[in-house]
Amino acid sequence: VGKGQARDQLSVSFGTGEVTGVIVQDLVCFGNHTARIASGGDCMSMRLLAATSMSEDPFSTFQFDGILGLGLDGLSQSPEFNFMSVVASGLQNTAGHMAGTFGFFLTDRKNEESEISLGGWEDSKAGEQLSWAPVRNPELGHWIVAVRKLRIDDEVIDYCDDDTCSAAVDTGTSLLAVPSGVFSEIYEGLRHYAALAGHCAGPGPLLHLELDQFTVSLGPKDYARLDDAW
Repeated sequence: VGKGQARDQLSVSFGTGEVTGVIVQDLVCFGNHTARIASGGDCMSMRLLAATSMSEDPFSTFQFDGILGLGLDGLSQSPEFNFMSVVASGLQNTAGHMAGTFGFFLTDRKNEESEISLGGWEDSKAGEQLSWAPVRNPELGHWIVAVRKLRIDDEVIDYCDDDTCSAAVDTGTSLLAVPSGVFSEIYEGLRHYAALAGHCAGPGPLLHLELDQFTVSLGPKDYARLDDAW
């Protein structure tokens, strides 16, 4: 961009909102303060979108300074905008085939911090042996996995019997969304009275999502929150 000329602008959707900004290229530095993330140091050149306007919904309620996208190349304007593509390139010499791998740890404890690991994962944060699932339609840019079967406790929900069910894994939301055609059945199957102590960590129905090689089981503390009307 020449001096005094306007920069290229771009608008992107995020959840229920939209961000408009100018394209910038900057040197981004990160690391764990003890080891360099790449052989050339812990800084990499990246293309970013510097926001000039954001929709009130949902950004007026956010406290963070920016959004780190972890989607696949299909969601990026170009490979230079894809965070993990840039990181994988920088990590190639040190992380090898693990360069494009990341792990995230989310906590709800006040004395513990959530974190993301690049070029692998933190074994101490894993609650069990890792399991893997192939990504369906990666060209769409989302982390989509096939759902082979849905169960509430031992009752099978026949919505996925045709083998076409998919689920998008998204660190950008804490909500569990389901297709409208099966919402009522899942909602009624999971609905239960909360503990008298006023929390959702007590016993209740389990929602099981059977993937290709393993099953994800969600309890009340994972899918429920108190209804103020109760």
